[in-house]
Parts: sequence; structure tokens; C-alpha cells
Amino acid sequence: EKLVQGRPADVAVFAESIAELTAAVAGLPGAGIHALAEAFAATGRVLAAATAPVPEALILEGASALLFAEQAFERGLRGRVDLDARAGEMAARLLQAVAGSPADEEIPRWLRDSSLAAQERLTMVSFIAEAQGSLRSAEQVLDSFFRDPTQRAELPQTVRQLQQVAGALRVLDHGDAAAAAASAAERVQVLSAAEPVPCASDCELLASSLGALGFFIDSLQQPGHSG
Repeated sequence: EKLVQGRPADVAVFAESIAELTAAVAGLPGAGIHALAEAFAATGRVLAAATAPVPEALILEGASALLFAEQAFERGLRGRVDLDARAGEMAARLLQAVAGSPADEEIPRWLRDSSLAAQERLTMVSFIAEAQGSLRSAEQVLDSFFRDPTQRAELPQTVRQLQQVAGALRVLDHGDAAAAAASAAERVQVLSAAEPVPCASDCELLASSLGALGFFIDSLQQPGHSG
């Protein structure tokens, strides 16, 4: 996700990580695993030289390949005799995307499932980044308001941001977290309309709720999180 946004520092980190991966698999058996590491290296070179938006096909194939590699190494490269062959197939598709060639229309079920999982992960990454930004903005606005209750102008926007976070969490079937975000939005709505200075306990409760919500959203990035 960071790479396709074109951040040079992230491209450099990616290239360094791929170099480490290539060195790590050098002593392992399996031409497919080696080919996949080389395909990642080729992807890094293309991203480093890119001057235009990265094609969607390369984004998806790259995400699928990274997810495949992550799952393979989590299993210790054991448990499936066809793992190396699949790694070779994945490398070939990634290199096709790097070259700008259309991928084969007929793909095996395992690869279709891997691509779907990659799409879901990209969606989750995008949601997490947006939700984290919304929560940081909400915390900053509320911090200013708590310090100076006359600073109410941005509270309605904070309400909308929290409602959007609640809606996204509801779609992702995280009902308790969605309810917490919606409740926070309601409390901010009350603050935006009320003239009296909010009491310290209300401020602390709202700040604590946003902190807990942020911790939960951060946890969605952890591998194996089940919600």
C-alpha cells in the first residue's frame, strides 16, 4: 500500500527487504521460491523507476505474491509438495505484470483464492489507514476543544468522521467497535451543540473511548486477527 503511493523511502526499504529475502532463500531448495524472490526484486526496480501511477494489475499481483510468500514462510515451507511449483507460477504472473503484459485469464482455484485474500487485505489496509487518520484528527480537534471550549467549529466534521468509521466497522462485522465509534460520534454531537463547558469526566471518558477504539483498529493489522 505504501509502495504504490510512491514514497521513495518505502521503495528503498522494500528493496532492502527483498535483498535480504533473496539472500535468505539462496540456500533453500526449490527453483520456484528462488524465482519468486527474483520477481520481487524486479518489482522493486520497476517501482523505484516509476514516474506514473502503478498499474492496478501490478498492485494486485504484487499483493497476491506477498501474501503467498508470507503464508509459505509461516508454514516453514513445509506441508505442501506443490508449494515450489505454486511459487513458480506466482513468480511468472508477477513478472508478467511487471512487464505490463496481461495475465492469463484461466487461473487455478488456489491462485484465485490467494488473489481474493490479497484484495481483502488491501481493502483492510486502506480502511485502517483512513480510520487511523480520522481518529488522529478527532483527537486533535477534541484536545483543542477541551483546552478551549470556544473552539467548536470543527466538531461537526469530527462527528462525520466518527460516523464513517462506525459504518466501516459495521460493514467489517466488528459490531462492538462500530457501536463504540457511533457512541463517540453522538457524544461529540452533543458537545458541538451545547454551550456549557463540558465537565472533566465527560472529556476523559470520550478521550478514553477514542484511545480504546484506536487500539482496536491498530490491532486489525496484526496477522491472524479474527476481530
